[in-house]
Amino acid sequence: DVIGGSTTVTANAIYDNGIGIRVQQGAADIEANTIDLNTTAGIVMLDGTVNVSDWNAVTTNPIGIQVSGGSAAIQGNDIRGNSTGGVLVDTTGTAVLSGNNIVGNTGYGVRNDTVPAVSATNNWWGSYTGAGNTDAGGRTGDAVVGTVTAEPRTYGVYGMSTFGFPTEDAVNTNDDG
Repeated sequence: DVIGGSTTVTANAIYDNGIGIRVQQGAADIEANTIDLNTTAGIVMLDGTVNVSDWNAVTTNPIGIQVSGGSAAIQGNDIRGNSTGGVLVDTTGTAVLSGNNIVGNTGYGVRNDTVPAVSATNNWWGSYTGAGNTDAGGRTGDAVVGTVTAEPRTYGVYGMSTFGFPTEDAVNTNDDG
């Protein structure tokens, strides 16, 4: 838990908890972690300011990242395979997402239950035709729910090594429809 102050959480394997990382107040930089197999959510933000960046692998949690208060900048992460959804913005939270792989999440890639729009531009949604669409190769992008700006999008997978660090872009433009 982060309660007040400023904290950096870097290069950890965080798994098998109720919530992987919880930010209750203050500021947190969450960088290059593997956050998976938690029973409620990978990251929960209740208040404060959070930067989730630099290739966190947020996978196989019910909810990947939940922003219920404060503001979150979510950039350059692999958010995939979460059983309820990738990123949930609710209550009084705000979020800006860019440069993420948001793929293979059940239910939604990004869900916004707040009044201000969530900016989720320049992300890979798992389809060359964008969030919620099926491309000529048969890939369907993760859905967006609520007021979410998902265009422009990236065209291709941001590569990740087995250690969660970026590799060369794996774009295949031969079947982009």
